[in-house]
Amino acid sequence: CMIRNPWGNGLEWNGKWGDNDPDWTPEMKKALDFYEGDDGTFWMEWADVRKWFEGGAVCFHLASWSRIRVAANFEQGIPDLILQVTVSKAPVEVWFGAHQRDNRGLPTGDPDRKYAGLLVSVLHADSASGRMSAVLSSNKGNFAPARDAFANGTLEPSDKPYYVLVQAYAQETKSFVISGFFDDDKNVKVAFVTYRDGAAKKCNPPSTFDAATASQKAAANYQLVTKRTNKQFLELQGDSVNFAMVPDAGKAPAAGARGPAKDAKAPAAAAAKAPASSLAKKVVSAASKIKLSVNVLAGRNLAACDLNGLSDPYVTISVLDAAGKPVPGTDEVSTKYINNTLNPTWGEQFSFAVPEGGQLSFHCWDKDLFGKDDMGTVVVPVASLGIEAGGAAKMDWYPLQGKGASGDLQLLFNRL
Repeated sequence: CMIRNPWGNGLEWNGKWGDNDPDWTPEMKKALDFYEGDDGTFWMEWADVRKWFEGGAVCFHLASWSRIRVAANFEQGIPDLILQVTVSKAPVEVWFGAHQRDNRGLPTGDPDRKYAGLLVSVLHADSASGRMSAVLSSNKGNFAPARDAFANGTLEPSDKPYYVLVQAYAQETKSFVISGFFDDDKNVKVAFVTYRDGAAKKCNPPSTFDAATASQKAAANYQLVTKRTNKQFLELQGDSVNFAMVPDAGKAPAAGARGPAKDAKAPAAAAAKAPASSLAKKVVSAASKIKLSVNVLAGRNLAACDLNGLSDPYVTISVLDAAGKPVPGTDEVSTKYINNTLNPTWGEQFSFAVPEGGQLSFHCWDKDLFGKDDMGTVVVPVASLGIEAGGAAKMDWYPLQGKGASGDLQLLFNRL
């Protein structure tokens, strides 16, 4: 069996069928395109593979699909969150997964060291009889003690919703994540529901699930990415997924004449703690008539403020009146700061109540040990957005203004 070490750090197998094994013949080497050297690939005896590896999996590359990741919990093996999926007009190819914390490196005694047995079931009621059945299941309908479990297939249009139910085999109480992958999100709606008080129970078999007992809406923290978000995950919160809030990325202008940034770090550099108070979703209240959800998505070609030719950028957001003055009673909020990059990815959501004629100010800063450097400002009059409640969102790149400013901020606005 040929093994590839993705880290390519020169450490290779030195047992049976290793590079120096005398059992290699010239004919075998030619047939298998054998290479002797530290290239990160090596051959092993199958018995050794079974001894040293716990398992394997097939990886499907679904980068162009729309994806969601939703935080959930097991209480005595029963999930506190269920996905309610409605499909209209056309069939949709889907994958649904359940994911536990990686146990690699966890100390002995850590409750997440042992994986729970997982079962993912996609349930649907027959239109005529109303009888519930599992139309998709992970592991052929059996619980499997693994980090991840997946169910995949095609969901047909129906006037009745599908339910994605994740269960743990034992009486587990722990957190997990539900994922959903959709080849086309135009005909899909996803809502989050939970059991009514006192109605939660194990469903064995899963077809005993009663949708009437899980009709209560549930708010959840979730991540959303589509090809329209340029592979950037949006950090969101709510009781449903609104795919329509993400407009066509083709509406965003090109990077312009400045060209690509010479950035030594990948855009998704690790985020550190924010210099000011920062939450994935923070509500700013003001006497107003306009309520907005705002996503600070990313920056590009920002000014280099540090000696290494990079910056540690973050964005503060303020509500201004028509005269450009801060609205009394509103707080300035902040994204995280991102270390060593000119092309940061934040993906953070905030909610604002903005007075008529008001504006939102986005001020970009470089965080320093004892202060901060001004990297420019974007001021967006709310009236200029032209968005209506329940309508399509607006996503665009906005150039930073000010002395020494460079680059743009990518912002997404949605009327609530």
